[in-house]
Amino acid sequence: LLYTWSTAMDGSADEGAQGLCPDGWHLPTNEELQDLSVNLCNDSVVENLLNPFDLVYAGFYNGDFQNAGNSASFWSSTKAHDNIWKLYYHKGLKKPFMYYEKPENAISVRCVKDAK
Repeated sequence: LLYTWSTAMDGSADEGAQGLCPDGWHLPTNEELQDLSVNLCNDSVVENLLNPFDLVYAGFYNGDFQNAGNSASFWSSTKAHDNIWKLYYHKGLKKPFMYYEKPENAISVRCVKDAK
């Protein structure tokens, strides 16, 4: 599914908010997404992540559906001025990278389990 940032955050603006994630989980911070990226990729081709990460190349929505089947982006709960940090994967690239997205656009969500 694709969500605007406000929907993903369930109206919160707090970094690390639960958002639409189930109890015991939260939307990752920019730092948590960077850690995920480093731990998963570690010089692997992103296409090889399809099975362990269950990566779905859902694309994004910015008035039209774009790039489905070729890219995946995941919201962070961290603001980047008027935008929001995200983790971006593209089938043609060997590694994901951090970028920012307009909050009114719709992208995917990955929840992170809360620390015990």
